[in-house]
Amino acid sequence: MWGVSPNHMLWSSRHNTTLVDYTWSVGQTPFGPFSEVSSLSFVQKDAARRNVLLTSLNYSITSAVDVLESIAAHGGERKLLKSSRHVEFIQRRNLFKYKLDEAVSALSH
Repeated sequence: MWGVSPNHMLWSSRHNTTLVDYTWSVGQTPFGPFSEVSSLSFVQKDAARRNVLLTSLNYSITSAVDVLESIAAHGGERKLLKSSRHVEFIQRRNLFKYKLDEAVSALSH
């Protein structure tokens, strides 16, 4: 059995019990014992929204990389495209790879 303890409770392995520690219980959060706020702060809401967005971007980037790897696995673009479309595809693929690298770099920050 497990659960999430209140912010002011701290587990002590030395005492094998919980201790009261109000160090992390200050601030405008609905989880603290001294809070008068019943809603999440901007920082908490922003972090939740940002994580949803980053997860979606990561999925999109992974899918795009899978497409490029699939093309390579089927013998490359020379076998899949006619010679008249090959140059255009290479130009578009190079631009796409550049933008993909920039997006991955931006996400890492």
